[in-house]
Amino acid sequence: MAGMTLLIHRLTCLDETGGRWRERVGSDDISLGGVTINDSREVKKVSPFRVGSFDDGDVKRFNPPREFVSFDESAGGTFPEAYAVTLVLIERDSGGGADGFLDKLVEETTGGKADEIITAVENSGGDDSGFWDEVKVQLAKLAFKLAKEAIESILEDDIFEPVALSATVPSSAAIGVKKSALFLGNSGKYSIEYQWRRS
Repeated sequence: MAGMTLLIHRLTCLDETGGRWRERVGSDDISLGGVTINDSREVKKVSPFRVGSFDDGDVKRFNPPREFVSFDESAGGTFPEAYAVTLVLIERDSGGGADGFLDKLVEETTGGKADEIITAVENSGGDDSGFWDEVKVQLAKLAFKLAKEAIESILEDDIFEPVALSATVPSSAAIGVKKSALFLGNSGKYSIEYQWRRS
């Protein structure tokens, strides 16, 4: 069955977390995870994996590109098919909050928040091409709210403001094109290069 795959090509540390003093005495231990949703409103967790240790200017290249998540197209082949992914970058300290945060995000999204968001976007009007773009933004806002709560309550892992991505088949012009996005937060900045590909 055909589908859609999100590939990660590289992650670049533009500015290490913690400010200048902390940057001199340590490195960032970075993991990447996320939450996915399709147009059937199925929500799934992508467990965080360790990307590596980073100082300013360090780059992790995936060769071949790392398959972050794959979606199957519906058995009926009904189009358009839409997919949204919320990428969550975590700088692991002594905490264990990464999995717990993603579990909470799935719980909140599955527990009616995604339906509320999608229904609200549906009721707001607008054309279909921007529908999932708006959904991904709203889901990322939810993730950021939970991230802030997690930073305050779950040990010492630092969670960046999540990045929201989406693709629609067959209309998305982004399919097959390498793109980049920024993770900001915790006095740090990372750039991720990614690509949607038909699979």
